[in-house]
Amino acid sequence: MYDKTLRILEYVSGNQENSTIQAISRQTGISKSTVHRIIKTLVDDQVVIPRPKSGYNLTPKLFAIGLNGLKQKNVMDLAVPILRNISQSTKETVSFYVLSGTERICVYHVEGEYPYSRTKIGDRGPLLKGSVGMVMAAFMDRTELSGIADLYMKEGTLTPEQIQSAMERLTLVKEQGYAVSMGARHPGTASLAVPIFDISGYVTAALSIATNIDRMTPEVIKYYSQILSDVAKQICM
Repeated sequence: MYDKTLRILEYVSGNQENSTIQAISRQTGISKSTVHRIIKTLVDDQVVIPRPKSGYNLTPKLFAIGLNGLKQKNVMDLAVPILRNISQSTKETVSFYVLSGTERICVYHVEGEYPYSRTKIGDRGPLLKGSVGMVMAAFMDRTELSGIADLYMKEGTLTPEQIQSAMERLTLVKEQGYAVSMGARHPGTASLAVPIFDISGYVTAALSIATNIDRMTPEVIKYYSQILSDVAKQICM
């Protein structure tokens, strides 16, 4: 039952515009009666809430649980002061993301003196887009990533052209250890991200720094990538 519940939650998290019982059953292969029973429990536990005509939305409850889990491992206790120091010294916006299924979620955010980023805590985004999505994708298993890419195309999250272009860049991103995005998500903004790994070497999170696109010069890229890479080595998920 746990496996089915997790599959349902993963589907709802990425398909909140169309997460009816019928859609969930069709896409996950779980019977309608089982989906209905699990969804009812999730609603009762305030993990999901009904959305008129389109199914269900996730509530912040799982996000809060996940964040508490991070705190229990002292990850956030370690990362927060470091990220604040980076933001203070560079005057840039610094964010901390975790990998969740087929998405990355912002779990901490420090607004810099130059407020160019529109990121907020709790923001979700796909892999293969933006510096964070690209740096996470670059260090993932390619079979798993191909499955995610197929799902993106099926759902219309990214176009085939966007996916192909992103896939072609992954080798370079992995080799250099960081990803740079120039206006990919928001015009006029740029960001740089580095990966964070767990003890088994699996990418589980990422750090990013965002700024005005004109400020992201080769010299700045070298400097910021080194800063974030040094910090990432101190954080183990």
